[in-house]
Amino acid sequence: MCICISQNFIFARILCLMPIFKVPSWVLHTPLKKFFPIFLLLMLLITSCSPTRRISKGDYLLSKSKIISKSKDLDKNDLSRFAKQAPNKTILGLKFHLWLYNLAKPGKDKGISGWLHDIGEEPVLYDPVLTTQTTEQFKKHLVNQGYYHAIVRDSIEFKGKKAIVDYYVTLNKPYRIKSIQYQFEDQNIKDIIYADTVNSLIKVGNRFDADVLAAERLRIETFMKNHGYYDFSRDNIFYSADEDKQPDRVSLTILIKQSSRGIPDPETKIREYHRYKIANTYIFPNYTLFYSKNAQDESTWTDTLRVDHNYIIYQGRYNIKSGALLLPNRCRPGNLYSLNDVIKTNNNYASLGLFRVINVNFRENEIMRADTGEYRYLNCFIELTPRKDQSFNYEILGTHTYGDFGSRINILYNNYNFFHNAENLQYKITGALEGTKHRYKISGTIWEIGAESQLTLTKFLIPNSLLKFNPKTTFNVQYNHQHQRYFDRTLFGTSFGYQWKGNSFNKWYVVPVDFSYVWLPRINTSDTSFAYYIKNSSQANNFRNHTILSSKGIFEYTNQATEKNRDFIYFSAGIEPAGIVLKRISNVAFERKDTLLGVPFFQYVRTDLEFRYNNLLSVDNKIVYRLTTGIGIPLGSSISLPFERQYTAGGPDDIRAWGTNDLGPGSYSFPDSVKSYPRGDIRIEGNVEYRFKLFWDIEGALFVDAGNIWTVKKFASQPGGEFRWNSFYKDIAVGTGIGLRFNFSFVIFRTDVGWKMRDPTITDGTRWIDWNKTDKNKSFGDRATLQLGIGYPF
Repeated sequence: MCICISQNFIFARILCLMPIFKVPSWVLHTPLKKFFPIFLLLMLLITSCSPTRRISKGDYLLSKSKIISKSKDLDKNDLSRFAKQAPNKTILGLKFHLWLYNLAKPGKDKGISGWLHDIGEEPVLYDPVLTTQTTEQFKKHLVNQGYYHAIVRDSIEFKGKKAIVDYYVTLNKPYRIKSIQYQFEDQNIKDIIYADTVNSLIKVGNRFDADVLAAERLRIETFMKNHGYYDFSRDNIFYSADEDKQPDRVSLTILIKQSSRGIPDPETKIREYHRYKIANTYIFPNYTLFYSKNAQDESTWTDTLRVDHNYIIYQGRYNIKSGALLLPNRCRPGNLYSLNDVIKTNNNYASLGLFRVINVNFRENEIMRADTGEYRYLNCFIELTPRKDQSFNYEILGTHTYGDFGSRINILYNNYNFFHNAENLQYKITGALEGTKHRYKISGTIWEIGAESQLTLTKFLIPNSLLKFNPKTTFNVQYNHQHQRYFDRTLFGTSFGYQWKGNSFNKWYVVPVDFSYVWLPRINTSDTSFAYYIKNSSQANNFRNHTILSSKGIFEYTNQATEKNRDFIYFSAGIEPAGIVLKRISNVAFERKDTLLGVPFFQYVRTDLEFRYNNLLSVDNKIVYRLTTGIGIPLGSSISLPFERQYTAGGPDDIRAWGTNDLGPGSYSFPDSVKSYPRGDIRIEGNVEYRFKLFWDIEGALFVDAGNIWTVKKFASQPGGEFRWNSFYKDIAVGTGIGLRFNFSFVIFRTDVGWKMRDPTITDGTRWIDWNKTDKNKSFGDRATLQLGIGYPF
């Protein structure tokens, strides 16, 4: 590896020695201060080792490429897609990958040099031909958008061995649509298309945009196919535009030609469009590639089950009952052909989890004649290639809870067709063991065992009118036992609920009943500090036997699936009331209130909101923003939410500068002598994470997290832990850090290192940490918090 010394590097060293060159003030308040010279040296090394030092004489590195325009109507990101040449990738403005490439010795593709060439990026050289082609492509695209008078010119500036290309775009006045008229060769479809023109994407006064015209062709085709016109094609839609006398105006004609199939009508000589109905449906639940050649040949069908006009053709064993095969199908005999029904059918079968490949095909029924001359008929063939009905696997995981390290083993069993009606039965047995030796100075072991069973049905236990939402009904039963130094805790739980898709963008989850019974067979109160804690803190109700009976409703929305190459958002909202029904029963049936058969129950209402915005800067760079809030209001005799429903702060998925559940509530900090379980009834949290591709399957991240938790009520043993409207902002903790993600497609391993920037437990000053005054004897590593996780944090 060679280190170059250029004029820039010498100049930077001179700056480092100048008194006027100061370290930024925010760095002085972090543990990065001691490492700032190293960080600065690294940055200077990257920036000063000229990226052009490998550029041959006569060539130029394409340093920058920009689109410059004064028009607010120009979408620069959209236009940049048509550029024929782009500069090297950057991370925070630095050409990191090019720098790696240049570290290698020229002409060597083995050893370290070969490795650097592999993970780096070779320089992008300025090419005047590609620049000219880019200018032409920009012009063509703008013409397609209606800007026939647009002007695009390029300007190249050379600085040393660097080339900076600017594309100056002037849109000028676009062509607009003055009038729209339709022409039909087949007059039979005129009325149905006219009736739908209210939904047309083409409007009088709009720009004459070729992309909009193409989208309208697709919209008309989809509309017609959803109304029975199986053989209607967008290829039969043509546009004709005549320039108007008025400047920059066009008169648009939409011509819909006759069908390209069938025999012309003897009188009109026109091949008419026909509406199609489904005649018969043929389902092949054991479809294989070997069988595919003769699948639609009735002479090869050896085992057929008929239900009305539905035929189920089995090849081999009856692995799934007819009801489960018929229910997902939306292309039912007697129905009009609909493209939406085809898509729903495909999605419904996929949601069962029983089939690897799903194909829905159609063939015109030549035997059946049109009943009134209006309809023709199709046979629907649904070909289903099955997967294995059962799976068995296990997981061995490392755990990191409350600062304790340990391991967990999960044994998993799945049966995707338990009662042969596409029911999914899941069994899970889990065991965990952790050693407790952390900042609380308590040693010992924590162990946990548990079992969980979940049965998912592919229908609602309510009328079939809601089947179109692709529903599921889930039953769940679980058992869990935890052994810790101060107590044993056993949980029995059961629930059932519904889930369905509203459309391609949203999901709904409704759990009418979620019941838990928590039993504490042992509580060791010999430790006075622990006894005082459970008696006077927000956890007092949690260290006694209790029940929880709640209901839940959750709504989720995301447009990620339809906007894969653009920014997308995610939003969820949930509400959970608990104890309301038990309150009425307790008041009527028992003398003691707020108890069920002598066991106290929790009463509360909890709501949660979460919003994420994924800002895609480029293919390899994006910024993700998250804001999440939650509040739970204890009701009746409950002084807090149940332990399982309370909020925590700190850990790999939220405020990463603090250990798991190490933050809060509010400005309160538990003393080291107490084994605490910080929990809150209110949470406010915000995160910003910049994600970028490094090399191979490794990604990098820079992040800032902020937030905290609070209790609703005030507790003497937790001063500063309650939420106060006039001062809660003072309790906001802030952390920053860096991370690596090892993205192997099927799983993402994540490691983050966070540092505290603002600590709410510091009650004097601004609470921003000044590492000059705080813990001077601690090393850089002691001040860092290492977080391990699977998947992205959000």
